[in-house]
Amino acid sequence: MNSKLETATETDSPPMAMVQTQLEPLVSTAYKQKRLWFCCAVALQITLMLGSAVPAAVTLSSGKIVRLKTTPVDPYDMFRGDYVRLGYEMSTTPVNSAVADDDLIYVTLWQDGEYWRPRLASRIKPKLKAGEILLKGKYRHSRILFGIEQVFVPEKTGRTAEASKYLTVDAAVDTDGNARINKVLNADTTIYDANKVIFGN
Repeated sequence: MNSKLETATETDSPPMAMVQTQLEPLVSTAYKQKRLWFCCAVALQITLMLGSAVPAAVTLSSGKIVRLKTTPVDPYDMFRGDYVRLGYEMSTTPVNSAVADDDLIYVTLWQDGEYWRPRLASRIKPKLKAGEILLKGKYRHSRILFGIEQVFVPEKTGRTAEASKYLTVDAAVDTDGNARINKVLNADTTIYDANKVIFGN
């Protein structure tokens, strides 16, 4: 009797080869789905990187170069490497109307000798006088930020920048008022050059 049960059980169970054959399409489908999601994630990261890098490259290659005098603030962070935070005279330009955080602010700059200085800050896009340029920023905590307040510099140069009385920034400004740091100079020494970082020149 036991022999009959064993024979019946063996007969009812599908061969191992058949089970593997049935599982292969499922495993293959799951693998393809994981690979598809991985490829999508990589493509998204590349798109985001290009989305931020391309506008910067365009501004740097076609924007007008203006020289700004700065004051370095908090130049070293052990968790992020050497970098310099920069303050600008134009960041504290009084706005000619009531303003709130995240408001878009337009600042007009005029050339005063070697450097460019602010003339007016406004929530409304102003008409420029001859020789002036427009800089666009956002109002945050009583300051106007232009996206050029921080730059990474070669290792161990942050402390040197901190000791400097002021740094000089050559910024590229496009026709829409967007600014990108082109160079940062400590006296006559260039401590950051976007052409080398972005373009590899």
